[in-house]
Amino acid sequence: MICKKCGKENPDGMSYCMSCGAILGNNKKCEVCGNLIPEEAKHCPYCGSSQSFGASLWRTFSEGYNDNKARRNSKKKGWW
Repeated sequence: MICKKCGKENPDGMSYCMSCGAILGNNKKCEVCGNLIPEEAKHCPYCGSSQSFGASLWRTFSEGYNDNKARRNSKKKGWW
């Protein structure tokens, strides 16, 4: 299989280019769990998450919000 990024030949069945590390074939990484999935997949077969634009952005936002909320609650002391 020839890498689309660097043009080097790789053995069949490889997921990543041995030369540059690019994803080979018609695969992409799941925005949530990071597993390789088919390029045309609308949902990840491993975690079930939607692969629509913004799925990873929403996950990042919600994780950050929950972390900040916990941090704010832990700093509350006294009456304020």
